[in-house]
Amino acid sequence: SLSLSFLLSHLYFDLWFFADRRLTEEYEIEATVTDITYAKSYGGVFTVKTEPIGDAPLSRYRLRVRADTDTASLSLGDHIRFRAKIRSLGDADGEVSNLSLYAGGYSGYVTIDNYTTLFKDNSYPGRRLSLLRFGVQDYLEKVGGEGSPLLAALLLGDRSDFSGTVKLDFQRIGISHLLAVSGMHLAVLSAFLHRLLLLFGVGKKFRVGITSLFALFYMALTGFSPSVLRAGIMLLLASLLFLFAGTSDSLTSLSVSVFVICLFTPYAVFDLSLLLSALATLGILIAPKPKEEAKHPIRRLLLSSVIAVFLSFFAVSATLAITVFVFGRVSLLSAFTTLIFGFLVEVFMILGVLSLPFGYFLPTEVPLSFLSDLILRLAGVFSDLPSVYIAADFPLTKILTVILTVAFLLFLVLKIRHRKSAIALLLILFLSVFVSAGISSCLAVSEERVDYRSDGESEECIFVTSDGEVATLLTAGGDSGTVSAYLTERHITEIDSLIFTSYPYRAAFFLRSVTSAVKIRSVTFPIPRTNEERFLLHTVEEILSEARVECRTTAPDATLTVGDTNLRLLSGDGFTLVTPKTKIAYFSRSAEADSTATRAALLGAKTIVFGLSGRKTEKTDSFNPQRTSASLILLTKNSVSVSEGDTRVFLARGGRLLNQPTKARLDR
Repeated sequence: SLSLSFLLSHLYFDLWFFADRRLTEEYEIEATVTDITYAKSYGGVFTVKTEPIGDAPLSRYRLRVRADTDTASLSLGDHIRFRAKIRSLGDADGEVSNLSLYAGGYSGYVTIDNYTTLFKDNSYPGRRLSLLRFGVQDYLEKVGGEGSPLLAALLLGDRSDFSGTVKLDFQRIGISHLLAVSGMHLAVLSAFLHRLLLLFGVGKKFRVGITSLFALFYMALTGFSPSVLRAGIMLLLASLLFLFAGTSDSLTSLSVSVFVICLFTPYAVFDLSLLLSALATLGILIAPKPKEEAKHPIRRLLLSSVIAVFLSFFAVSATLAITVFVFGRVSLLSAFTTLIFGFLVEVFMILGVLSLPFGYFLPTEVPLSFLSDLILRLAGVFSDLPSVYIAADFPLTKILTVILTVAFLLFLVLKIRHRKSAIALLLILFLSVFVSAGISSCLAVSEERVDYRSDGESEECIFVTSDGEVATLLTAGGDSGTVSAYLTERHITEIDSLIFTSYPYRAAFFLRSVTSAVKIRSVTFPIPRTNEERFLLHTVEEILSEARVECRTTAPDATLTVGDTNLRLLSGDGFTLVTPKTKIAYFSRSAEADSTATRAALLGAKTIVFGLSGRKTEKTDSFNPQRTSASLILLTKNSVSVSEGDTRVFLARGGRLLNQPTKARLDR
């Protein structure tokens, strides 16, 4: 299905995804606004569908636009004109990933300083759907109480009211797909509607017809997202087969639905939600089903539980290759939590749908708030368990994943006599993927090492891994880019201790960002000395409390322990690290060069680092290498890789290492 759509739409691909190569000059572009990310008085980001540009054939592109001008009056359906040069999607300022832009059918990226509104189209279908969507959201807030954010996420895919911590919790326990509107949500709602109509005695053909109309409405309400579209087309095809042929074929419906989507929107092959949805559905369809139903209630319950486990196992197995190769992380609890939270979410969604007609008459916000709180609390409890979310981008894990995927496909296409043995083999391969990932992750953090990383401008970090524990020391405030890059490089998914040696003014922004991306157990600050530091600490404590992270303060010259490494913070804006193998001394440029603590820190230090944080003094004469036993001295603004056994003195400046600098160079 995917291969055929590739062949039929190859020309389409070329014309859509290389707009910046076809149109290399600046053009005057007329376009219609089809989506708005945000539109404020100071600027905005939105999506447009262009009219043909210049004399180029088939040049009706979908562009992502960043406007550095007043966009507060912008609305869906507006026809606008602007002048710009189309740039590559790689220039989109890192707002979203390139893969997401490709999956959305974007052809290029433009930035504009001004635009002209030609006219407003109040009859634009997208505007009416948007108004309907906002109306449903407002109604959900009224009838859902405290459960309305989760209800909006499950029914409409709106996760804007969720904190980064909630999203991280769902990611760590392998149920992020529950927060993204997909075919599962449409299936739950359609099945509930079908049973409700059956309860009222509606005929079978009428039930099928009404359910099909509901599927069309729900696809439009959710913006025709690929995964919902796949499920909707499957349901419509199954309905047509039943109405006109009296039969159904789920595998054929799945294949045709994916083919139709990829044929008319070829960029959908980049949409991970579509691939995950289709593969998970495929896994569920080929999972073994019992030939006979149990008559005894207890046996029926046990049989249903076994079937649910098999369905979860096959669904996770079918999508494991994408999880490992694309995301590089796996949750050890995914198969288990999918069962538990799948049931809770289904109950919550049905209760939410029932609240729509009865919310004004019955106190539906009470059970909705209770269930929402239960789901979020359970997700937090499972997420806080150690090592539940591990790296999977290891060679052995990838090889085993490929073998499992091939075996899974063979199970699909071959007629196997001994199905129980085949299923046992799939289960062994499935477990071996997680075992190999777990062992490799443990080995990755068991290595004793200290790493220095810097972006040369605003961020400077020292990473310590010792006896299975991971600590990050921040000596200069910045964004979380350096931290994220290092954790990905080292296959680390959790930080045991995040330690600030001072109070950078961007600490609150940094923590809000990093706690949404990685699990942190504790954060440590020095005891505040000024009112500004006390205010910043209070702000930080609120952020960390929401993220369920312990906040600590420590006195100057106190010793902290990370595995087998002792860390001592210095009052002069520095610290020493004493590992079983070496001693490292770090000083900022504002460190007190002649203090007693500084002189004590120099004694026995094998490596001395002068960091970029602090700009009060440029003194280096007190750190003459002849007065210390140090074998390596770094004055650096960039990340530098060094070998511990090197006995020469280096000076790093601008990323260049100068071998054995003269005394004059060192002073300068």
